[in-house]
Amino acid sequence: MLEKLRRLAQRERARALRLFSRRAAPAGPAASPTGLFPENGLGQDPCRREVFRLTGDYYPEAVARDLILRIQEYKWLEAERAGRDVWKDASPTQAWDAAARGWIAQHYAAWRAHWLDQLKRSPEGLSPT
Repeated sequence: MLEKLRRLAQRERARALRLFSRRAAPAGPAASPTGLFPENGLGQDPCRREVFRLTGDYYPEAVARDLILRIQEYKWLEAERAGRDVWKDASPTQAWDAAARGWIAQHYAAWRAHWLDQLKRSPEGLSPT
């Protein structure tokens, strides 16, 4: 049973990565008419953009991807506990946003404190765990 749950979680993570890599907007003048963002910066990092939209904080792409995967796992676990997709019940058209708001309200402060602590300790400073 535990192995089955692990495989399901791995599939969900892979699905989330595919989903957010498809959401990438084209970079350049059309994506940034004011020129405030570099062409190879915000436009090329879909997870980073999504995390910024949700939290208002910028993180490196690898860290943002980790945060997105944690939200996806939270969404999946809460739905499994309830036996139905509670996020679609709460917000039929924006289930992902409802789950993200729930995770941010419950876990974001602790996750951010942990990440900042690791940033201070590690020489590279970019470890997502």
